[in-house]
Amino acid sequence: MLETREMLTDAETERCNQLTSGFLILAERELSAFIRAVDKLFGSEQARQSARDWIEELGRMDWPSGESIPDWRRATVAASARLGALLSGSGHRDTLNLRPVLVSDLFHSKPHRNVSEEVRSMNAIASMPIDAEAKNAHTSARLFFLNLSGGRVLSANPDGSDLKTIIDEGRKLPDGLVLDVAAGHIYWTNMGDPKRNDGSIMRSDLNGKNMITIVPSGGTFTPKQLQLEKRSGKLYWSDREGMRVMRANLDGSEIETLVDTSLGDSRPGSDPTKWCVGIAVDTDGGKFYWTQKGGHHAGLGRIFRASIQVPKGQSAESRRDIELLYDNLPEPIDLDLDPVHRTLYWTDRGDPPRGNTVNRAPMDAEGEHRNEPEILFSHLMEGIGLALDLKGGRMFITDLGGSVYSANLDGSNRRTLLFAEGNLTGIAYAEVPFADATPQVIGVPEETKR
Repeated sequence: MLETREMLTDAETERCNQLTSGFLILAERELSAFIRAVDKLFGSEQARQSARDWIEELGRMDWPSGESIPDWRRATVAASARLGALLSGSGHRDTLNLRPVLVSDLFHSKPHRNVSEEVRSMNAIASMPIDAEAKNAHTSARLFFLNLSGGRVLSANPDGSDLKTIIDEGRKLPDGLVLDVAAGHIYWTNMGDPKRNDGSIMRSDLNGKNMITIVPSGGTFTPKQLQLEKRSGKLYWSDREGMRVMRANLDGSEIETLVDTSLGDSRPGSDPTKWCVGIAVDTDGGKFYWTQKGGHHAGLGRIFRASIQVPKGQSAESRRDIELLYDNLPEPIDLDLDPVHRTLYWTDRGDPPRGNTVNRAPMDAEGEHRNEPEILFSHLMEGIGLALDLKGGRMFITDLGGSVYSANLDGSNRRTLLFAEGNLTGIAYAEVPFADATPQVIGVPEETKR
């Protein structure tokens, strides 16, 4: 009887925790939508004051009992009224815009329904001003890339100007990064010590703030390139000395191994032909691609693909759907895809003339019909990172020699954007939102650090 009672208590506690978490998420969305609208119309200083007003009004609310969801709209309406009174008294010229933007049907109060109905309704309503804001927002193209030796995340314009350090984490050997612009996040891998099981995955806001650990030290051995599959809400990465391809939810939960190349070897693996390095995900095609680099001067690099879901009745060690696409490569590293033209791009840090290059080849050609990969870009100094701007028809590359390059997708119009910036690894390209004509990427300008 006591054991049953304890189980019921645990279940009630978990249920309360889930409800509380859901309430807080909805409150955060409501406040975020309100503050974005105020900031757009009246500036950041007024937005900060209105945030304080919103929280103060929240404290004055009568809170419902049981599972009823607090009516966050009431705090928004009250804070909007205070802002309207303030601006009316000051004769502000945009006062007339306040009601349709802030107290429109998006913010009206409604009678409470059961929890599931209310959650769905509030999620839909709360997302409307955020999505509308995002669609109308001005954006700025930015590069984000990693300094391996310095443990830093840097950002610059696509021409190399406005170089900034946005995160200075110390020597944890960051290698792969990916952006979720819609959510305002950067994710990156830290390799740690390749001989120890201490790799991790981190997340921060686009401006480097609110850094947290997603996959804790030891959750993966030596994580390398990282990709985001937004539709399923998954992060994919290759684990080099771990000899596997892995994925997890965006919060780091549900870590799973999709491919295990160890063949029973202990970790850390010492056979470079089993080291998984690059990763790319073809969502519509239902496949993921990865590189196994092989050793230096060996010409044993390979590129594989497999289905996103492990076939029923099979495992990461025994799955039979793995396809070898390209082999005898110098040393393939990072991958990227052009899914429209079904083309695979990758960097190779092996020996010239085929190594220290950017290459491309068809994603789907059958073995007997595969041509040699096309070399697009050569003379890299240990080429690592690769990011495609498909809309702009260009690519961006990093190397361990410390340079950032750009070129058209066919390799023409080659440019060196930055050089001597340390040992550079992963790179990502994104169009990030503007606020008041300033990209929302902040940090320390590099020239002030030297």
